[in-house]
Amino acid sequence: TWREQASSLEKRAAVERDRGEAARIWLRLAALHVAWDPDGAPLAREAFDRAWLASPGMPQALDLLERWHGERGDWPGLREELTRLAASTRDLAAAVAANLRLAQLETVRFGDAEATCAALSRALDLDPSNDEAALHLFEAFVDAGRAEDAVSALERHLAARSRRPEHAPLRLRAAELALGLG
Repeated sequence: TWREQASSLEKRAAVERDRGEAARIWLRLAALHVAWDPDGAPLAREAFDRAWLASPGMPQALDLLERWHGERGDWPGLREELTRLAASTRDLAAAVAANLRLAQLETVRFGDAEATCAALSRALDLDPSNDEAALHLFEAFVDAGRAEDAVSALERHLAARSRRPEHAPLRLRAAELALGLG
């Protein structure tokens, strides 16, 4: 039964020495509770949290969290969880990943441009060299009519990265915006 499988997974995860493998096992346990246990939300959350602690920023963990809340249409709950993860995670890459997912949620499900910009700004503050955070924040600022903020975010990102040929179009776009500002 699924309960026997859950028990077996919990025992395996508790003794697993490899953190990545332990995270995958905890995540399978969380998914099992989500799929089969109608009262399993607390157990699923506990297993999810253990997976996140074992391997912060694990994309599969964020996918499961999104799927779990999405199946119930609980977008405010997902916002709350992603905000909690982004704020409480000490791992830089994991905090950036949680903020990027939060920004995507704010855009797609809530249409909240300010909250999107805030989440992307946090991601860029954590890692100014992150291409995804910088490009999405740049576009979000442009869409919001905040050209000065867009140029500032892009300049900060480009200053944190070594010069690369693929950045040429970004530099041209920033220059165009800067000229438009006067």
